[in-house]
This record gives sequence, C-alpha cells and structure tokens, in this order.
Amino acid sequence: MKFVLGTAAATMALTTTVFAAGAVTVSGAVKKPGTFTVEKSQTLREAIREMGGFTADADLRAIRVTTEQGETRTVDLTQLGKRHQVNQGDSVFVPAIDRSTHVIVRGGVAREGGYVVKPGMTVGDVLSEAGSMKSGAPEGVRVVRTESDGTVKVLKENLLAMHVRPGDTVVAPYMGYQRNSDRDLLTIALVGLILIVLFD
Repeated sequence: MKFVLGTAAATMALTTTVFAAGAVTVSGAVKKPGTFTVEKSQTLREAIREMGGFTADADLRAIRVTTEQGETRTVDLTQLGKRHQVNQGDSVFVPAIDRSTHVIVRGGVAREGGYVVKPGMTVGDVLSEAGSMKSGAPEGVRVVRTESDGTVKVLKENLLAMHVRPGDTVVAPYMGYQRNSDRDLLTIALVGLILIVLFD
C-alpha cells in the first residue's frame, strides 16, 4: 500500500471529504491521518493500522464510514466477531471521546470506549456498563487520573466504590489475569514488542 498524503495540511483537507480514486481516507483520532491507495476492499481495522492505530481517546464505538456515493454508516469496533470492510473511495472518521464529560474504559471489558459520567457513578458502575467479566471490581483494575495541577495518578486500591471523574481512564485486566511481578510484566512487554516488529 502506498501513502498519498499524511501531513497536517492534509488532515485539515480531510474535513471536506474529498475522495481519491482507489483510495481510503482516514481522519480523526488516529495517529497518522491521511489517505492511502488500496487494491481491493480490506477490513476497517487494517485501514486504522495503516494510519498508525488509534489515539488514546479514540471512540471505537462511533466510527463513521462514508462511501463514495455519500452513504454513511456507524461502526462499533468493540463488537466481537464482525469484520467491517472498507472499499476504494471510502472515508473513515474516528471521533475522539470528550474527556470533559466522559470516562474512558480500556482493557478486558466487552465494550471499550467512552461513557458519560453520571452523578454518583463509581468504578463498579462504569465497569458494569462496559461489560466487565466479573460482578465485582476484578483484581488488577487501575484508574488513571490527571489532577488539576497536571500530575497523573494511578489508583489501585479500593476502587469498586470510588467515584469516577470526567477524564479518568479505567483499565480493566483481561480474563485470566493474575498478579504478575515486575519481571513478568517486563517479559510480557518485550515479547509483545517483538511480535509487533515481526508482524507489522
């Protein structure tokens, strides 16, 4: 696949939804917005990978795909078992989650993404909305919170009843999580990095 454009100026031009023949345009909350040529249809996830992947605040549940004919559909990439295709001439827009009103949930839940913070909402509530694997707060849940002075805290203890704030990120462990030592985590990270390099 060959990149046609990927500059900041190109990103601004994407808002006008200009289609290039044989190309897919990806804009919004991706690391390298731009346009690339395609030989045939491919999956939406492959198109996102072409653009460097999602940014941390990408809303995976509200991706808009517009065809060359102007038909738009909304895609939820958190739904398992579906292979959403993009074709030549499609335009893909990945919206960003509004951190001023939402909490972001990532990791071992059924529906990753942003959730509107309601009065009194707890970590347990938001995990339940996201479809966590257990009824209680699973061991290993973390809340990443940026304070008003800009400092970032990672909260680990007594989380089930803790109230979430807009801008928080709740990270849930995947099924089968077990508490790992720092050495185990480093080994997992290194193996993951090697696999990314080998298969990218």
